Amino acid sequence: MKLSRRTALTAALSVAIAAAGITGVATAGPGGDRNRDRIPDRWEKAHNLSLKVNQAGRDQDRDGLKNLTEYRSGTDPRDADSDDDGVRDLLEDRDKDGLCNRDEQRSGTRPDRSDSDRDGTDDGDEHGRLEISGTVVSFDAGSGALVIQPSGKEPVTVTVDEDTRFDDGTAEGLVAGASLDEVKIVADGTGGFLALKVEFQDDDESGDDHGGDRTRTSSTPG
Repeated sequence: MKLSRRTALTAALSVAIAAAGITGVATAGPGGDRNRDRIPDRWEKAHNLSLKVNQAGRDQDRDGLKNLTEYRSGTDPRDADSDDDGVRDLLEDRDKDGLCNRDEQRSGTRPDRSDSDRDGTDDGDEHGRLEISGTVVSFDAGSGALVIQPSGKEPVTVTVDEDTRFDDGTAEGLVAGASLDEVKIVADGTGGFLALKVEFQDDDESGDDHGGDRTRTSSTPG
């Protein structure tokens, strides 16, 4: 029996599809990632996360880590302290590169690789462990922008946020002319810097209480 042109084309197409192993059912992305958020479906299912929406930027346990970082750091997206060791997932350092999960997320590096770009230099050396000292030029409490004047160098602007730790004072002490013994900073992944820790000059030397009690909320990063 002679096949019509349409029937012949349909048959040929069916053979090509079968040869390529393609079915009519929608398949998952690479590695089983239906919502294509770079997180495997099996991990999302294990933690009761929907496969219908992109989960990469979500934070169900509100610990500051996005789900993509939780997946890569091996932590539980529904538990702020996954291993119950008293250290928040935010401050764990899975790959021991000197950057805690929070700082890996901020700098755009991977918490499961000590050298994310495989250039031979650990992420901690590229994006962290930076320290500066100098005097405060200005501080904008609204934006968190802190301008520091190091001795003999150009002014440096860093961002102070709710996770910045203060020793010997508080953010209220960041007034023009205040002396800073040490400010630990990390690259934020956008060309700027975040302040991890601010240490004022000793009271005995400066005669200033730097805004009050010695404290702030978060633990030392890493």
